Amino acid sequence: MGTGFGVDPDDVVEHASDLRSSVFAKLENAAAAAEQVGIGDEAYGIILGHVIPPVLRLCLDDAGAAIEKTVEFGEAIEGALTGTAMDYYAADQEAAKDLERIAEEMGA
Repeated sequence: MGTGFGVDPDDVVEHASDLRSSVFAKLENAAAAAEQVGIGDEAYGIILGHVIPPVLRLCLDDAGAAIEKTVEFGEAIEGALTGTAMDYYAADQEAAKDLERIAEEMGA
């Protein structure tokens, strides 16, 4: 029988919090910045002003959507890590109760 994994739920929660405050916060800022980007039509002249800005808007929209999906993925990772930590806490509490019950039955 294997020895299992030694995971401290507090470390998992701390890891999720670190991801939220560093990586995911930057992604959220990037998503907000992507929503603010605009392209002027005047800079390309009469002819190209009808071609280039719409194409660039499509690219920017795709990039903004990709960043937003990455933010959502980050939120899912944070939720999964936090949920996993809560499962570990619950398992530890159940194991502690079982050990206390066994100790009582043995008269310790």
